[in-house]
Amino acid sequence: MFWTGKKRAAFFFVLVIAPTIVFFWRGASLLLPGIPFPGYLAERLTSLILAFVLGMFWLLAGTALAAQFLFPVPTLRARLDAWWCLLVWYIGFHRQGYLVRNGKAQDHLKGNRFGGWAGVAIVDSSSAAVMDDGLEYTRTLGPNVVQPRWFGNVLPAARSSTFFLNRYEQVCGAIDLRRQRYMRVVQAITRDGIEIKCDLYVDFQIQRDPRKARPGVPYTFDDGSVFRAVYTEAVRKEQGRPPEIIPVKKEQGQSSETPPVKKEQEQPQESMFKHQTGSQPKSEYRWVDAVINEGAEELRNAIARYTLDQLYATGEPEREPRVEIEQSLLPLLQNRMRPKGVDVLNITLGVFYAPPSVIDQRVDTWKADWERRQKVTAAQGEAEQQRRTEIARALAQLEMIEYITKALPSGNDALSKDIVTLRLIQSIEAMARQSAEETGAATDRSRELAELLHRVLAEMATLPQDKPR
Repeated sequence: MFWTGKKRAAFFFVLVIAPTIVFFWRGASLLLPGIPFPGYLAERLTSLILAFVLGMFWLLAGTALAAQFLFPVPTLRARLDAWWCLLVWYIGFHRQGYLVRNGKAQDHLKGNRFGGWAGVAIVDSSSAAVMDDGLEYTRTLGPNVVQPRWFGNVLPAARSSTFFLNRYEQVCGAIDLRRQRYMRVVQAITRDGIEIKCDLYVDFQIQRDPRKARPGVPYTFDDGSVFRAVYTEAVRKEQGRPPEIIPVKKEQGQSSETPPVKKEQEQPQESMFKHQTGSQPKSEYRWVDAVINEGAEELRNAIARYTLDQLYATGEPEREPRVEIEQSLLPLLQNRMRPKGVDVLNITLGVFYAPPSVIDQRVDTWKADWERRQKVTAAQGEAEQQRRTEIARALAQLEMIEYITKALPSGNDALSKDIVTLRLIQSIEAMARQSAEETGAATDRSRELAELLHRVLAEMATLPQDKPR
């Protein structure tokens, strides 16, 4: 920045300190003739005084005009405060300046927290900031709340996001007032000892105060809820606990009303899953971590009551274990987070992922079961085929006997034997021909029966025939 501390000090010395020294010197020379004073300064003192007065006027007028465009303040008193902040910034006696945006406090303007004259905090409409003086909580800054001024007065904020800080005051934490949606990959163990993974989605927000609802304020909040959420975060930092989850940067192209899904991931630990653990960047504990941690713990406890088959519902396709777990987790997490100032709105579970080794083992088991069923079905088919073949053979024999019996003539016994033999061979040949037509190919047995029939007919033709009695 152009106006560094040394340059501002030199500017202040030239415009204020040096003319003051000259005026006191001239006054002392007039009162005490023994004190010398340069003649050329005495001659031009009037012009110097006029130039000094005009310079100071233009300085004050210029800073007052610039201050009107520096801070979005609505009242005259607030504009005077803004002018005073700009003036002390020029001379280097300012305090810290904060910009709270998207639930994060950024220390944009460095300054002397303990000896400065004026400080400022700008909070956007979707955030709230908790202030303290290093010893205790002082107030909560947010859209459309009552704000103490730097001069000690109290003035309702008229849709202003600019707040002037008290002495020793600083931002100790910030909260995003929008609806939050976080996702975390949770590792859990089923009742039968199988480790699985599941995506946990939690929708939540800071508890809101409906009494503060008014036009132009999109997000109302409860001061106590914001304080409890920030206090949980501050206690976590003071205890020196390591961060438990790693935030993923927000995705672009998302609206301010519905923030993007923020992905959380557990710390690397020994697992049956093959994943790269690598070095991960460290992050501070945040108030949203308490929500996702409580949800992950309750999800582990819920999964521990199910077996892997129950989670996949292989025996009961109409059941939805994920919906059952979601419905049981939501009231538990709401009761856990309500004292901490957080409203849990919804819980959604993703797909259950088993380790690759378990999946391969279950595939092999299912494959063996299907092969067993296939063999049993094939054996049953063969047995049924054999049974039906025996029944068909018996029926054919019965039909053949009836056919031969009906065709027997009464009288000559020798002729009856020949006819029975001939009918028997013809019936067998007909059965063989029918079987060949059903199978689509002629068999050797049918050809043998045809040759046998021709041979019997030839023998019957050569035998002498007895005369009838």
